[in-house]
Amino acid sequence: MTKAFAFACFLCLAACTTTGLAPGECPNSLPAPQPGKLLHGFECTQNSDCAYGACTKSAMQLAGTAAFGVCTKDCSCGPHSTCGDDDDATKGLAFDCIRQGAAAECALECTTVADCQKASAKFTACTDEVTGYFSSGRKVCTMSK
Repeated sequence: MTKAFAFACFLCLAACTTTGLAPGECPNSLPAPQPGKLLHGFECTQNSDCAYGACTKSAMQLAGTAAFGVCTKDCSCGPHSTCGDDDDATKGLAFDCIRQGAAAECALECTTVADCQKASAKFTACTDEVTGYFSSGRKVCTMSK
C-alpha cells in the first residue's frame, strides 16, 4: 500500500466518523455542498470559491506547475463522485475524470485552448494526457509540459 493511498483511506475514515457517512463512502460523493460556486477546472484562490470546497495548486491538471489554484473533486468513489454529474449543457460545461495511479480528480473538458480560457486565461493546453501527470478518455484543460 502506498503512503498516498493509505493517507486517502485515513481521510475517508476520518470523514466517515465525523460526518456520519457510511463506511467506505467518500465525503466528495455528496451533492455539491456549495451550489452556485465554481466547478472543476475553474481558477480559484481558496476552498470557499469552489462548489465542492476544494481549491488546489497541486491538481494533476496543472501538470506540476502550481501556477494557480483550480477547483476539483475526487472522482474515484461513491455516488455523485462522477464528474459528469456536474455537466451543464446550458453553460456548455462538461467534465471528465483524469487519473494518475490511485489519484483521480475532475477536470474541465475542452475542444480547444479557447474553451479552457473561459475557466482561466492561464491554461495553455487542451489534451487527453500529460505524461507523468494524468491520462483521460477525453481532452481536458491543462498546462503544457
